[in-house]
Amino acid sequence: MGLDAGADDYVTKPYDLEELLARIRARLRQSSGAVLPPVTIGELTFNYATGQSFVAGRPFVMHRREFALLEALVRRVNQVAPRKILTQEVYGRDEAVLPGALDTLVSRLRRRLAEAETKAEIHLVRGRGYLLTKAVF
Repeated sequence: MGLDAGADDYVTKPYDLEELLARIRARLRQSSGAVLPPVTIGELTFNYATGQSFVAGRPFVMHRREFALLEALVRRVNQVAPRKILTQEVYGRDEAVLPGALDTLVSRLRRRLAEAETKAEIHLVRGRGYLLTKAVF
């Protein structure tokens, strides 16, 4: 009845989080004519349409998990990204992840952002998660 009433999709309770996330990704991939514009933080530009990142117009190449972390943080720029959500988006729900893995990855990405002079910073919000912002100085 919901589909006949105009809904594009639905899930029933109890729902599987992986299935829900897959359905959301599928809906985002569908061509609706709306393409997310590139996001710029300092000198860093993240292009959703091409899945690429640039620093001052030059390609910013990184490892797969660094890219996944950056993408997750860019989607929440200037908002706290909870640790649990970041871990799920970077590593997946079913993968066994060591306790300090996310912190190590954040540290590597911070160093790469600083070395590339992106003027984008990742801040720890103790007890909540991480925050991507433009550098103040």
